[in-house]
Amino acid sequence: MTAILPRLRPTQLVLIGWTLLSFLLALLPTGVGGSPRAVNAVLFMTLGPGCAMLLVILRTLPVAVAAVVAIGTSLAILVLSSQALLIVGMWRPWGITGLVALTTTALTLLPTLREARDAT
Repeated sequence: MTAILPRLRPTQLVLIGWTLLSFLLALLPTGVGGSPRAVNAVLFMTLGPGCAMLLVILRTLPVAVAAVVAIGTSLAILVLSSQALLIVGMWRPWGITGLVALTTTALTLLPTLREARDAT
């Protein structure tokens, strides 16, 4: 993992930082953080995976198409992870945030892991 970190672009580092911060904020008790926490939660849950997906597909698709695909993917991840946790009886706000954070991190690291694989 330490060999991958120097190759991360600044946008990837910012996105991973936002992911970590959003997940830690989701672990706080209800009522802590007020409006900024709620705004961050809404933005992260709806746009977090979309931003990561945009990093992956921006090189292959036109910007407008990539943005639509990224936002659609982001909303699909949010809805499907929420439904999956609801079906198995494990629905918790931090659980959904955790699944969205895991997906966002995986999508963020995907280009770097591909480059590392292709370099070997």
